[in-house]
Formats: sequence, C-alpha cells, structure tokens
Amino acid sequence: MFDSECIARIEEQLSIKLPVAYARELSNYPFATNSPRYHDPFWGDAEAIVENNLLLRKGFGSCNWPEDYLAIGNDDVGNIYFIQSDNDNSPVFCA
Repeated sequence: MFDSECIARIEEQLSIKLPVAYARELSNYPFATNSPRYHDPFWGDAEAIVENNLLLRKGFGSCNWPEDYLAIGNDDVGNIYFIQSDNDNSPVFCA
C-alpha cells in the first residue's frame, strides 16, 4: 500500500510531482482481485517505480527518455507504460 510517505519519496527521488490521478491510483493499490484494474501492468512498489525510471533516464534504446515522462509499469512483451508527470490529466502512453 502506498501512503503519503511513499509518494513523497518517489517525488523526491525522481524530482517530479506525481499527477493527482496517478497518486490516487497508487493509494488504492493493490487493486482488488475482482477489479478491472487488477491485471493492469502497474508497478506496485515505490522502489520499482524509482529504479525503473532512473534506468530509463539513462537511455531508452537509442533515445533519450524525457524527465517529465513517468514510467508506471510494463508488460510481458517489453512495452513500457508511462504518463507525463507534468500533466494531471495525462493519458497512459505505451513505448
């Protein structure tokens, strides 16, 4: 479960402010097994969020990963799901 300390730690370590909607989703994690969100490719661990975003910032293939992109999860085939941290209404993108 993510509390305000976890959210603050993510924000501090990544030097960003989490979008309100994403912070709300984190506070509801883990999702109930009967929830449509249960199978979402969502990192449910503050360390995973920070570590994966710091790795992406070092390079994403041959591209630079913008610092306002916030990776929030991945799937079994290598897709990374991300949002724009500077947009409270950011849709989820896939790279």
